[in-house]
Amino acid sequence: MALEILKDGPLKRQPIRLSSMSWSAILAGSVATLGVGLMFMLLGNALGLSVGNLIRGSSSVSQVFCWIYGFVTLSFSFLVGGYFASRMAGLDSRKSGIAHGLVSWAFSGVFIVVMGLNYSAVFTSIMNGTGPADATWLVCSVSLIGAVMSVLGGIAGRASREKISETEEYREVA
Repeated sequence: MALEILKDGPLKRQPIRLSSMSWSAILAGSVATLGVGLMFMLLGNALGLSVGNLIRGSSSVSQVFCWIYGFVTLSFSFLVGGYFASRMAGLDSRKSGIAHGLVSWAFSGVFIVVMGLNYSAVFTSIMNGTGPADATWLVCSVSLIGAVMSVLGGIAGRASREKISETEEYREVA
């Protein structure tokens, strides 16, 4: 629901309803997360910064760079996904931006887990708790920070829409 500005009072606050969620925008945000993450994963593999280096037991310096690269790029991917989910939904409240970002993160996470469990023995061992400790910490950290980044992306997507709306209103008045 849209926020209404009263002439003599503050903004009316409306609760978020499940029906007010834009599921197509959430799906698009999830696909954006997966697409950007895949792009960075392929770039990392080309540069020799793959997560596989955490598992193979390469030098400690390359393990640190791989950990940092994976953490930063996957966190950025979740930020992009939350931003797209919020931006494409045409949101008008902060709560809606947060909700769209968080649900986009959840959809992406479920897809990643399902694909990882079906196609990767290493991912399965990480999820079972029998994998390398470094990789387990990476998955845990990216999951938690990914949620935060998706929420921030959702807020940023909503905020950028507000700025555009204010500019458009100003142009119409002038």
